[in-house]
Amino acid sequence: MINANINWYKKAKLILPLIGLLVLVSVKAYSQVCSCPPITACGACSGGLTSLTLRYNGTGPKTIEAKDKEKNEVLFSGILNSGGIFSIQGSQSNGNFKGNNIEIKINGVKDVKFKSNCGGGTSIFVGTVLGSFTVTAGTSANGGALCCEAGIGDTEKPVIENCPTNIMVQVNPGDCLKAVSWQAPTSKDNCEISSFTSNFSPGAVFPIGVTQVKYTAKDNAGNQAECKFNVTVVDPALPEGAGCPDDIIQKADDNGTATVSWIEPQATACKDVTVTKSHTPGSIFLIGTTQVTYIFTSDGKTSTCEFGVTVTSTPKDFPLEISKAITPDGDGINDVWILKNIERYPDNSIIIVDRWGGTIYTATGYNNGNIFWDGRNQKGDVVPTGTYFYSITIRDEGLGYTAQQKGFVEVVQ
Repeated sequence: MINANINWYKKAKLILPLIGLLVLVSVKAYSQVCSCPPITACGACSGGLTSLTLRYNGTGPKTIEAKDKEKNEVLFSGILNSGGIFSIQGSQSNGNFKGNNIEIKINGVKDVKFKSNCGGGTSIFVGTVLGSFTVTAGTSANGGALCCEAGIGDTEKPVIENCPTNIMVQVNPGDCLKAVSWQAPTSKDNCEISSFTSNFSPGAVFPIGVTQVKYTAKDNAGNQAECKFNVTVVDPALPEGAGCPDDIIQKADDNGTATVSWIEPQATACKDVTVTKSHTPGSIFLIGTTQVTYIFTSDGKTSTCEFGVTVTSTPKDFPLEISKAITPDGDGINDVWILKNIERYPDNSIIIVDRWGGTIYTATGYNNGNIFWDGRNQKGDVVPTGTYFYSITIRDEGLGYTAQQKGFVEVVQ
């Protein structure tokens, strides 16, 4: 039996401190006051109390009487049950109590006595326990509403439950807005929620792009919690272009070029459209076919308009003037074979043969500039003095014709 008692004592020494710790934790949590005014709207007692609201913590019903002891002035008298609330108010012109000592009796027996001048060793806050009573509100002449004592106010943030995850939807074809719904979250607090607001509600209409939805919960102590999620509205459609011109065919002017104009295409989309173009109306085009490209971009998506501009020239309009002879002696005069106006017909081919039909020179795109014949054969040797025969073929797909011209040229060394 003695050993059993000893073992119980040892266990008790271990368990009792833990019980005490649990009690302390419980008391601290219970001491939190939910009715504390916001810090920005309260202050410490200053200039003397002007009012107090108290809650009776004892059992009831009991007769409660509060007196301004020095002036023997009854401030409150009534019967209260446990949890009953009553208020006392100063009656001087500045709001203060007439005397400095306030006494509260329960059933005629003094329960507590405290100072009303914000001094006397007892600092009064919301939450201060005075005998069988707890201060739930109060004011002072110079401090306004009383704050809670440090550490007992509500410091816990509200809790927002079931915050939605990010949402992505597509607009319907032809639309730029989308109504989006979700299950609204809920909020709770250890004290009381003062407001629970959001910048959008389920079923709100959203534009193309990303929009943040935010719910904000606040409690009476000013603690705040937020729930945020994004609503992304996607437009899968490409920018819609209109008025893309058909291919344009225009004859060259005397300079072998053409100034070409057209009505520019347009594009629409839910977001701004940027346009990149290879040419603008009124641009100058060379003989041949040039592709004109418009690229419309909106929200990362592109569409394209393309058409061709063909500048044509015919031998009838600009006949070839073919040199009859070349003298490839390096003196800078008639060193190459000149075909005037050949550059107007870039789709061309040339072949030159000797009198026995052997091929001396061939070329496509002959232009008198970087493609020309200087009297050399295909090995790079200057051919002997003599007569050589040519065949020139020019084509124009835009006009749908092919023309050929034959003749001879003299090479004189």
